[in-house]
Amino acid sequence: QAQMLGVFDGHGRLGEVVSEYAVTTLPQLLSTKLGDIFKHKDENKEEEEVIQRAISESFLEIDETIPTAGVGGCTASVVLHIPSSSSSSKMYIANAGDSRSFIATHYKSTSQSYTNIIYATREDKAHLSEERTRIEQNGGTILTYDDDENDSRVLYTKGKYQMSLAMSRSIGDWEFGEIGVIAEPIVDSLIVEDVVRKEVKRLRLLLQEEDGMACAGGGEEEEDGEEKTCQVIEEQDV
Repeated sequence: QAQMLGVFDGHGRLGEVVSEYAVTTLPQLLSTKLGDIFKHKDENKEEEEVIQRAISESFLEIDETIPTAGVGGCTASVVLHIPSSSSSSKMYIANAGDSRSFIATHYKSTSQSYTNIIYATREDKAHLSEERTRIEQNGGTILTYDDDENDSRVLYTKGKYQMSLAMSRSIGDWEFGEIGVIAEPIVDSLIVEDVVRKEVKRLRLLLQEEDGMACAGGGEEEEDGEEKTCQVIEEQDV
């Protein structure tokens, strides 16, 4: 059974309506698409690519059907976990906007806890190279700030009317869509088992360095005539 977590942060007038629509619509829309993919699982040799495309299409369909006639918008940052008993379990991470999702591992030893962020979505900002190129090619103007080189806004101008947006991708904001702000997310995937194996290996080495012990993978050793028990780390612990 697939599980999904998401953040949809509304902005602008009616942004709360757009975010509420995304929250209620995306799970059902994506569930329908995934159901069709799993139904024809044997035919989908490139399942990962098909699922990534389904996620992107879902973002775009929500953007096209928001109930505010394009007024207001929201970010969308989603983590989709698809477990599998016969093959590798996968996590798909999709992001449009400046909300962020993180994938982290956590392990608690007898003495302390270890948390490691292994993946983080980026903030979609207009000053980033590919975003700047797309927006400027569509006639958009990008505002940057001397006191923060990592901050930028997209400026929309129509006659005497001006407004700005703090991100280069979003759901809604149709006026900004005229100048290159898009709803298409960046979608990545991780194999859960690979992540866990790498993290277990990293933790064993870390504990070995901290404790000065050569048996961080498990077992016991003699040190100055005294028996010293090593911390055993298994994949199910992470």
